[in-house]
Amino acid sequence: MANVEFDENCAETLSKNFGRKVLATSITDIPDPKMYLEALSGLTDVPVLIGGPPCQAFSQAGRQRADADERGQMIYEYVRFLEALKPSYFVMENVANLQGVQGGRIYKEVMETFAALGYTVNVAKLNASDFGSAQKRVRLIFIGSRPGLPMVDMPIATHRENRRGVGDAFAGLPCLEPKLSEAA
Repeated sequence: MANVEFDENCAETLSKNFGRKVLATSITDIPDPKMYLEALSGLTDVPVLIGGPPCQAFSQAGRQRADADERGQMIYEYVRFLEALKPSYFVMENVANLQGVQGGRIYKEVMETFAALGYTVNVAKLNASDFGSAQKRVRLIFIGSRPGLPMVDMPIATHRENRRGVGDAFAGLPCLEPKLSEAA
């Protein structure tokens, strides 16, 4: 396994939770993904590439600036890794709104690139609360497979009838009151 996470705190959390090294850098700082993978993990083959390029540039909160926003360029960096590593499968997630930003231009470009790289792609909007998360968070999920490999179906919701909210998740936790020195 090899992991890259731009935010140092997130990289540390991933490392502690999964017990493996996480490179705390931007993927834009990795000129050769294959060389990075082999140096970090000793692997030469990648069964699955999983990533979530920053979504702020495609969200309504980010004013849908798309690739005019530096973060919007990161989706192309994910595609660069996909092209270099040629995994058997890939999973990419982003905001559901990606399909409509700039009239669907970026979504169409990305899908055309996946096809040009030989991937068959299954795309769906999934809500995290349907899978046990205590947050309503709709995401666009891409699952791609190389030619000759079976398509992967989207997961079936496990909590649609029994969704939890943040209040449910926090129920029973002790109340935290700031110390007077922290409140000042």
